Amino acid sequence: MAAADKALETGSADELAALLSDAVSKGVKSRFAEARAGRGADIDDVKARRYAIHAYVTSVHYAEAIYNAATASGEHEGHQAEKAGGHDQRDSRSISVRSTDDLKHEHRVIEVVLTALDRMADQLDEGKALSRERAEKALETLRVFADKCHHGKEEQQLPKVLESRGMSREMGPLAVMLHEHGEGRTHVRAMVEAAPAAAGGDPKARAQFAQHAHAYVVLLRGHIQKEDQVLFPMAEQTLTAEDGTALVARFEEIERSEIGEGVHERYHQWAHELAARFD
Repeated sequence: MAAADKALETGSADELAALLSDAVSKGVKSRFAEARAGRGADIDDVKARRYAIHAYVTSVHYAEAIYNAATASGEHEGHQAEKAGGHDQRDSRSISVRSTDDLKHEHRVIEVVLTALDRMADQLDEGKALSRERAEKALETLRVFADKCHHGKEEQQLPKVLESRGMSREMGPLAVMLHEHGEGRTHVRAMVEAAPAAAGGDPKARAQFAQHAHAYVVLLRGHIQKEDQVLFPMAEQTLTAEDGTALVARFEEIERSEIGEGVHERYHQWAHELAARFD
């Protein structure tokens, strides 16, 4: 970079700092504006929602990359810090990653059900019948496995720990997560309400089920992307080894108390059965 070379030659970094500050300011503001505009996207406009998700993820990644670059230690300092800390830092990260890996694994199961649900909605759009049995299996998996269990972990336990480490639930990734969980429940309630009549052939119920299914799939796919690419990496950097160990134990307790022993596996099986129906 020519400005960096010039700073070294002149002995002053003022011009370089001003150049970088201006570029960062413009970059942050433009990406923030796009992400902010996307918040008003119509929930039924699939294209707009996808654009909003992309703008949000791009904005957060951009800001995070700049912050990480600006606050990173030199290679020598990082090496010395790792040596001074022994294995504690690596162990802490591995345990915190294990707690988010549990949530990421559940995301993969939820995505399988979303694909099946999207295909059901496509078939309704094509004038085909809706299988009540498959719809009910998909919706129960989303209500119990995805919402009661998975979202229960994310709402009851993860925010408490992250808040104790300085992350706010009133703004940023935690606020987005909690808001979108509420949006998702609205769509699921509408599908549950419409499913019996939709399976019976009622035109209005068929349209309601398909509309909310498509909107829910777009919402949840984007939601999962934001958690996997933004929230969870931030959590992995923030949580201590003790936090990670406690979260894993609390997640297991939620599975036992909220849905019962062995039930978790049943929903995994249902997800794979649904996927097989639409291969």
